[in-house]
Amino acid sequence: MAVDESEKDHLNSIEKEKKLKNGKLELSTITYGDEDDGMKPNLEAKATLPSRLLFCFIVPFFMRAMKGPLEEKDLNRPLPSLQSKTAFQKLNRKWSDYKYMKFDNIFFRAITHTFGKKVAAFGILLFIEELIHIAQPLFMGRLMSYFRTGSTLTEQDAYIAAAGIAVTSLISPLIHHPYFYGLLKIGTECRIATCTMLFNKGLTLSTSALQKTTVGQIINLLSTDVNKLDTAFMFVHYIWLSPLLVFFYGYALWMEIGVSSLAGFACLMVIMCVQYHFSKQMGLCRKEIAKRADKRIGIMNEILVGIRVIKMYTWEDAFSKIVANLRGFEMKKVRDNAIAQSMVMGLFYASGKLIILCAVLCYVYLGNDLTAERVFVAFALYNSCRLPFSLFLPFGLQLLFEMRVTARRVQDFLLLEEFSQQNATAITPGKDLDSSFSSDIKETLLSVSEKSTDAVCEINKSKNSFNAEVVLQSFTTTWSADETSADATAIKGASLSARCGDLVAVIGQVGAGKSSLLSSILGEARPVSGSLKVSGRVAYCSQEAWIFAGTIRENILFGREYEENKYREIVSLCVLLPDFQQFPNGDKAQVGDRGSTLSGGQRARVSLARALYSDADIYLLDDPLSAVDASVGRLIFEKCISEYLKKKIVILVTHQIQFLENLDKVSLMENGEVVETGKLADLREKHSHLFAEMIKEEIAVATAGDQLVNRVPSYSRRISHDRRVSDSSHTECSTPHEIDSPKGESSFHLPTKDVEEVEEPEKQEESRSQGSVPLSVYFTYVKSMFTHGFMAIPLLIFVLLVQVLFNVVDWWLNRWTTAYENYVVQKNSSFENASVTKPDQYKEKYTVFGNVIEISLDDYKNSFIVLTLIMVACAVLRCMWFRMTQITASRNLHKWMFDAVVNTHMSFFDNNPIGRILNRFSKDVGTMDDSLSFVFFEFFMGTLNFLGVIFVICALNPFVLLSTSPLLIIFFLIRSVYVSTSRELKRLEATTRSPLYSHISATMNGLMTVRAFGRQDEMQRLFNQAQDKNTAAFGLTLVTARWFALYIDVLVSAFIAGVAFISVHRYGVLSSGEVALMLVYAVQLTGFFSWIMRQSAELQNGMVSVERIADYADLPSEHASDRKSMFEEKEKALGTSWPSGGRIQFNNVNVFYESEQVLKNVSFDIPSKHKVGIAGRTGAGKSTLLRVLFGLKPADNGTIVIDGIDVRDISLKYRRQNMAIIPQEPVLFIGTLRRNLDPFDEYSDDVLWDALEQVELKEVVKDLSGGLLASMQEGGVNFSVGQRQLVCLARALIHHAKILVIDEATANVDARTDSLIQQTIRTQFAECTVLTIAHRLNTIMECDEVMVFEKGEMIEFDSPKVLMENSDSALWQLAKKTGRENALLLRKLAQELHSGEKKT
Repeated sequence: MAVDESEKDHLNSIEKEKKLKNGKLELSTITYGDEDDGMKPNLEAKATLPSRLLFCFIVPFFMRAMKGPLEEKDLNRPLPSLQSKTAFQKLNRKWSDYKYMKFDNIFFRAITHTFGKKVAAFGILLFIEELIHIAQPLFMGRLMSYFRTGSTLTEQDAYIAAAGIAVTSLISPLIHHPYFYGLLKIGTECRIATCTMLFNKGLTLSTSALQKTTVGQIINLLSTDVNKLDTAFMFVHYIWLSPLLVFFYGYALWMEIGVSSLAGFACLMVIMCVQYHFSKQMGLCRKEIAKRADKRIGIMNEILVGIRVIKMYTWEDAFSKIVANLRGFEMKKVRDNAIAQSMVMGLFYASGKLIILCAVLCYVYLGNDLTAERVFVAFALYNSCRLPFSLFLPFGLQLLFEMRVTARRVQDFLLLEEFSQQNATAITPGKDLDSSFSSDIKETLLSVSEKSTDAVCEINKSKNSFNAEVVLQSFTTTWSADETSADATAIKGASLSARCGDLVAVIGQVGAGKSSLLSSILGEARPVSGSLKVSGRVAYCSQEAWIFAGTIRENILFGREYEENKYREIVSLCVLLPDFQQFPNGDKAQVGDRGSTLSGGQRARVSLARALYSDADIYLLDDPLSAVDASVGRLIFEKCISEYLKKKIVILVTHQIQFLENLDKVSLMENGEVVETGKLADLREKHSHLFAEMIKEEIAVATAGDQLVNRVPSYSRRISHDRRVSDSSHTECSTPHEIDSPKGESSFHLPTKDVEEVEEPEKQEESRSQGSVPLSVYFTYVKSMFTHGFMAIPLLIFVLLVQVLFNVVDWWLNRWTTAYENYVVQKNSSFENASVTKPDQYKEKYTVFGNVIEISLDDYKNSFIVLTLIMVACAVLRCMWFRMTQITASRNLHKWMFDAVVNTHMSFFDNNPIGRILNRFSKDVGTMDDSLSFVFFEFFMGTLNFLGVIFVICALNPFVLLSTSPLLIIFFLIRSVYVSTSRELKRLEATTRSPLYSHISATMNGLMTVRAFGRQDEMQRLFNQAQDKNTAAFGLTLVTARWFALYIDVLVSAFIAGVAFISVHRYGVLSSGEVALMLVYAVQLTGFFSWIMRQSAELQNGMVSVERIADYADLPSEHASDRKSMFEEKEKALGTSWPSGGRIQFNNVNVFYESEQVLKNVSFDIPSKHKVGIAGRTGAGKSTLLRVLFGLKPADNGTIVIDGIDVRDISLKYRRQNMAIIPQEPVLFIGTLRRNLDPFDEYSDDVLWDALEQVELKEVVKDLSGGLLASMQEGGVNFSVGQRQLVCLARALIHHAKILVIDEATANVDARTDSLIQQTIRTQFAECTVLTIAHRLNTIMECDEVMVFEKGEMIEFDSPKVLMENSDSALWQLAKKTGRENALLLRKLAQELHSGEKKT
């Protein structure tokens, strides 16, 4: 009934989400709406009880899988209890009750109280199963006694005993597998709930809390830590059941061997204590491994984000060393864990022999006569209790400990500070959204304002069209709890007010606190004093536009309903429709991770369109015009900001003060304070010193005329991931005014093609293999286990010898008991024969190589002792040796993959989102380090053990082979069905996991935007849907594994029955010892054989991770290794003096992206020390030229010569390390500031301080705690964008390269920072060749030459003076696009600058 109710709720939620179908956004492969998820109904939900017990309900899925490779559409929807939303609500209720309690591990308590009752109910099944395990050896003993000389049992009694063995063998798996499947489902439910809580928490983290964690840590928590919860409850019942089993097993053993049973139990207890110690060590190791993996994955995330910059700086080796150190640090604990695990598993394998040795020796020394019945029944009983005591109980304690460790790490994250509770209404700003999580989020918010009694905040972000307002009164905020820290202050005593219809511009220098002001209004900073009142729905446009992976339309709608007229109006206002015409799929074109397929200007306009479409009351716009050129900027400012939003509140942070002359409210900021608010002219007059810095650039240009328009064209262009889009012929400024257009008018018209006519393209899915894992993958893994291949031979020989020793020990025990029975028979039948009246008088003769050897009972005993002890030592050594080789494999494969990834072509990163790559370094590496190592070892050793068992049984009774033949046919049929299905499911589980991580990464990177728009629920819903799809694949792996295990155990039961009944039939041929050994071995196969088979499938599944790692390890390198010796010889001859001048020659260079030509016969010759500007519209080929110069994209034909050296004759690293780059997007990494400036530690502190002084950052860095050793946060967010760009300039200064490339480095900075960068370049790089990709045309007017690109062709290359004086030149046409005044000023500037040069 519970299932039916859950299904009803599930269907209701589907209907509820249908209302928003058309506007739901998608991330990567995430689809929206359960009715559109493409999955089929769950098969288990409506299955009958017998079908669930026998797992018959999954048969239709196997039939479906046999028809061909499985796809996502073939998956069955998870059970209602396993769906993300349901599981979250269940666990979160308990967490809400417990999180304020003063207990040590409150999240662990929340888990136990949430799932404890369900887990406890399964204990009854386990108790029944263990009672059956006790009864089975008793039936075995009765059958053995039938073969004893002088037995009184009849043949009928023997068949009844054989039937008892067969029935107990059959009942056990019918209980065992439903038991473990049920507990695995509960563990999965717990994991799903925890993952959802972690993501939910991430949506509410305060800014100071975000400084304490990274995206990599969050992904590691979700990918590695919480996976421990899947199996957390599997063995927990053995903790309480073990004492009861001691009593039951103790009683049964006492009845067999009396007081000697205590010796066996004593040995078992000692082994358990040793295993407990090492199990505890394993738990501690795993805790430390998780922490160390966090750091490694965090660094990997940064490397992937900044891979282009790393390649251009040739920092691959520096980061390789960092990752290698972190990986080595992690592997130390992985090795310690492997050693502890080797002790546990080695002792487990040997424990049965060691226990029976102690019990038998005690039994003999007490004067008892050995019989096969007594010894092997005791052997079977000890084997049965050995699993619970020496394996399941330690596993239960280990998993419980690991669950506590995981719960602690999760709890630490869940208790991180959240953003202010006053912002709770921002979570559900609109009635049109699903607010199922809102109440939970509100309940879990931690009020920051309660800690700050001087601050009064009133934030109501619900719709308020008529009375919207933003009022700050002496408002002070900080970024962290340490309010005394200078660098922690966000704004100080800021006062500002805005009501409906107000447009407030905020200006100031870099680092003045403009972005911090908007963050404070959004509630992202901690209030300290003053007051803040925000009333109305908020829309936010960040300085660095946040674009998630999906379509352009999805980015604009951001989960809202699609309204055609409104949508068309907004995209036209944001000048996006012409761009849509250039994309193959219009506004349904897929954008890459972080909007990688869009230019900087396109990203900025999509972000602005998203804000406009939200129909908010308050618009907070953080410099949205900086990434677009001036003509587009003017159009957007006039038509969009000033006119379309004239009835709204707009707070605009901008550096483009030429637009602000007519505004009544312009707020000037300095050092986090709002200095004054008023008209621009008044501010300029009162605060001339600030404006002198802000418009230094304008003053320099003002000498050319009476009036200067501050911002000249900005052809912002980021290095694109997908050149099919970014280097196409569309232009960033394809729609602005012509120079003669009347003010306020535009030549832009709506295209006739409707935006809805374009069909949405298929999303690029992660590639996955099909069919069985190739043998080459196994070979790769085995090869990676050894530094030298020949080392595999001694290990293999040793492993085989140990297995032989295992079977020899059991066979020798059989010979000993048989000899003892023969002695007893002879002693009882021949009282007159004195030679056999005592045990030491009985001897058996063996012929070995023609020599007759006599062995007494004492010889049997002593040799058994020696063999057993040697076997125990060898068993532990075998485990340890084998596991150490697996550690080597993990280390090597990770290194091979990392080296291949960082050294592969840039096209790889263009086509693969960060989450997909990070998945290999987190989940797949974690699988390889942990579960695969265990599974590979267990399968290999288990297979050897199984083969040994079968060999012994068949050697003793060859007729058993007759009964096994039909069983083998059925077995291979079942296995073939299962393995192929399981393998495909594992691959689907892996590929459905990548979008989950991409979604997490995208959401956390744009968290401020998500919260500003109040889209937490939307992002949470998308996470739920992604996780449900992944759970669908994972859940099917669980049920298919149990189906396979159950029916394999049924086959084993038939095999055991065959052994038992054939043994009865062979009465008189077999001795009691041989029957006993066969039965003990056969019964051992119950569970063991199915476990081996499941391990074989799990091995294939685990090998999928190795296959995925090996795929990346085999990525083609961008470095030509076959020419390495030639490169080294050439570079040795050139030394460090190349390039000495910096002359650059391109000769007929052509570049293609697939079939599209993006550079066409480009030829030019740049003399040494010349400064060359590169201009052109977006997609003209400017960034491709940069890529080709740095070797990020090889030229398809033509030559590139630098200082007389063809770049094909030198290595990429040598070429790159002798050039410097100042990228458009400043990239800083976690670590010290010093490491960000000089990762190889090549320069002294004095050199670094001198560089910082030249870029005016010395004082800023001095004020930081630690100076050069100050820690940088992820992405360098503790520096402003302008400051980050200055750090990049300082890197170039330190490098002293003869060629400097500036890739629109001033696109996102204010005029003062731009001026500082230009001045530094003029003075410090006077002896260098400088290539500048133009963002502002005035910055290239003083260049020696300017080259203009259009559609991949260089159409002009001459002095800017010559080009600007030519009214037909392309450069002049670009200048005209900015307006007549600017064009004339630029012409005059070029004339004066170059006239001045001639005079000197």
